Amino acid sequence: MAFDYSRLTEMTQIGTADTTTTMYANPSSTTSYVRQVWFHLSTYGALNFSSSTIKMYVVPDDSTSVRSAFVTHAFFERSLATNDTYVLECGVPGIILVDQNDTLQMTHTSQTTVSYMVMGGIET
Repeated sequence: MAFDYSRLTEMTQIGTADTTTTMYANPSSTTSYVRQVWFHLSTYGALNFSSSTIKMYVVPDDSTSVRSAFVTHAFFERSLATNDTYVLECGVPGIILVDQNDTLQMTHTSQTTVSYMVMGGIET
């Protein structure tokens, strides 16, 4: 088994508020260890708000398909001011995603653009 730390996702922007977005879906035959999630609230876009609340969910697969996030999957919530960056540090071993299509999902509350990047390790 090989283990490698890297970006699990590139920096990605989400502009639509109050819509659940899949940040990372675990590939087949892989165990993923999420160690950091970076969030940034940007002033990019037509509307500019002073803050946004970010909610993150760890969602188990549904018979190898992506399941919708529910309140019982929520594990992180934070308010960010415009132009703030926050790094969520997940202690060793991190958030463990084992099954294909176990996912990290998120929502945010403003019309301002939120960016995220997921960092961690993959074991194949």
